[in-house]
Amino acid sequence: SGDIHLSPELGLLQAALWRNVAVIDSLLGPVLGNHEVASPIRFVRVGAERDAISLALYLRRQAIAVTTALFPVVAKGEAILRLAISANHSHVQLEHLASAVNDGFAELGIRQGEPRHAR
Repeated sequence: SGDIHLSPELGLLQAALWRNVAVIDSLLGPVLGNHEVASPIRFVRVGAERDAISLALYLRRQAIAVTTALFPVVAKGEAILRLAISANHSHVQLEHLASAVNDGFAELGIRQGEPRHAR
């Protein structure tokens, strides 16, 4: 890893990473809890823990890997999905991710950010 930090490739990879982060921000925008923040880790606010698990499983069936953060890592009823964006993701993959997140909310009947006890 030291070699890459001394090579021009590092700058190219960093530029590709931030381009990809900007793409996912433009595709998912307000669905993300931290869009337009200088981090390649994005999170989708889901709300109820069971909904976050259901959405993560839905995305897994779409060949998309995400992690969930549930209580006690986040406040009860404020579960999130973490998305790790990389320089190696293609535009097509990012479009697939955004579409799958939106479709998952719709198909599973999840209203973003709504805690389970509010239903």
